[in-house]
Amino acid sequence: MSLDFEVIGPYRVIRVLGQGGMGTVYEAVHAKSKEPVAVKVIAANLAQHQRFRRRFDAEIQTLIKLKHPNIVQLIGFGEEKGLLFYSMEYVDGENLQQELRRSKTLPWERVVDLAIDVCSALKHAHDFGVIHRDLKPANLMINSQGKLKLTDFGIARLFGASEVTVEGSVLGTADYMSPEQAEGKTVSIRSDLYSLGCICYTALAGRPPFIGKNIPEILFNVRYGTLTPLSNLAPQVPKELCGLIEEMLRKEPSMRPPTGLVVGNRLQSLRAGLTKRAKDLAADKTEIGNLRELTSIDLRDDTEIASVLPSMVPSDVTVVLSDTNKTKPSEPPKQLSDAKANSNHSQEPPKTQSSTSPSFSHSMAGPQDLTREALSNSEFEINDPPSGIDLTAKTNFTEVGESDRRRSSIVIADAEPSTAWNQWLSVAGLIGVLIACAGTIFWFTRPPSADSLYLEISQAMNSAEDSQILEIEPTAESFQALYPSDPRNTEVEVLLEEIDSLRTIKQLQRKARRGGTDLLDPVEQAFLECIKYQEIDTEIAKRKLQAMAVVFRASENLTSKQRIFVDQARRLAEQLEAESQPSRSPAIESIEEQMTWAEANLSASTRAEWLRGLIELFEEKPWARELIESAKRKLEAIK
Repeated sequence: MSLDFEVIGPYRVIRVLGQGGMGTVYEAVHAKSKEPVAVKVIAANLAQHQRFRRRFDAEIQTLIKLKHPNIVQLIGFGEEKGLLFYSMEYVDGENLQQELRRSKTLPWERVVDLAIDVCSALKHAHDFGVIHRDLKPANLMINSQGKLKLTDFGIARLFGASEVTVEGSVLGTADYMSPEQAEGKTVSIRSDLYSLGCICYTALAGRPPFIGKNIPEILFNVRYGTLTPLSNLAPQVPKELCGLIEEMLRKEPSMRPPTGLVVGNRLQSLRAGLTKRAKDLAADKTEIGNLRELTSIDLRDDTEIASVLPSMVPSDVTVVLSDTNKTKPSEPPKQLSDAKANSNHSQEPPKTQSSTSPSFSHSMAGPQDLTREALSNSEFEINDPPSGIDLTAKTNFTEVGESDRRRSSIVIADAEPSTAWNQWLSVAGLIGVLIACAGTIFWFTRPPSADSLYLEISQAMNSAEDSQILEIEPTAESFQALYPSDPRNTEVEVLLEEIDSLRTIKQLQRKARRGGTDLLDPVEQAFLECIKYQEIDTEIAKRKLQAMAVVFRASENLTSKQRIFVDQARRLAEQLEAESQPSRSPAIESIEEQMTWAEANLSASTRAEWLRGLIELFEEKPWARELIESAKRKLEAIK
């Protein structure tokens, strides 16, 4: 691929590493230091939007904070002739997605090791309030030494928050997207942990947890589908690991592990325990000779046991007492320590855990985690570093240094000296605030007028968003209570019935996410099937909704909740039927005029070709059915 430019900022461009709708990544070297870097240049059409520039600047300030051996390091950022770009640590290797394409699956031991590194990186980022949002195998780089590097922090939020829509781009990857992200809800730390569970599942099973023929079907299955147990697809994986991964893949965020710290330490305990179990099964030793493997307690600390033990052991048997203080780094932590550490993590908050987990050889809050270093440094300045981004077409580059990272972590301002005059001003200001609050309370405690309440209600009724309709319920109930004789109460009553229906449907969807669709009754299963196709193919959804209304409409054994689903199916079918015929009359009139013109002006062969084109374009449109039948008859007459 040819290069668009040879130099950008202080870097000389070597080659293109990757390209997408949001920008291009280049391999480059610093002109003076010859340091290799990866430079990401934002697409020109995005860089033209001022709101995107502000978001880019804010995200760069966030990424400056991250310094961790498992996170690709931000080196610098700037602008070159209107193009926004930033440089990152260059990773000489391949990403996990490339490795999985080649080998399909990985041994469970390697998956655990990779996941522990990812948890360490996530723990560091989450400590600074940074959520990745787009965790997937393509963002896990593995260098030539086998070390994992997590990349593209903040990119999903950067582009997701932009008002610009990039043609052909998908914000987030459906296969690894959490259910709450698929629904457009707020993401959290546990959303990243869900994505990590998807990566582990894929690396062990050879396919993602939820699959489909297209993105809408995958997203539907992510939200409502039943997870195939990992042990069914990968029976060689220990059941303890399967259980942890499936716990990370719970649809309700509150049912997943709380933090990357907890997951990382559980993985390390699990790894140590499983490794030790394998050693115990392979070992052929006497019971006493196995004391070193069976316990991590130093028996020499107990004088009573130490004094009695020699008399219990035959003279031809050598007793090996474990010395936890001299455990080699290559040896796994002992089983009892694992249980104790795991118990601590389930009872203590993450901050306490990070300071009380020295029994692991790769502690989640150990020397590799520089969070404490950033938070404990005393060299602070008052102002944030300049962004280095402006709207002029010139070269502007800012290199990120250690002082920048410290300033971005914590900014402390010196307190102004207190004086008596300042104290009196503060008292006067406080009195003014109290008076203003009293006036505000008096104003807002007056009952709202019927017109103001109805204006809010009517705006919600005209909205296409279910969330806005559900949120207006308290206002509608207040309208009924305050103004029972208002003639508009009839419309409000209809709205409240619709809100009740929406709430029932939401409960059904949550029920399906928790236990799958197999446990639902036939009416509930039929309704969910209709909703599924409403997101994929509206024509199929309309037919299924009509069928559901016909099948269950006459039944007298339906519960009140089931009746809500049947009535909603009928209303949705009528709505889809109406939506399938927008501007029907003008469209029909326009095509009829074209057919009349073709009859009068085109030769027979040309008219036949024209009619075939018309049939090809509109044959599948319900509103054009009669016109297409007429066109087919005319075409048959020409032949």
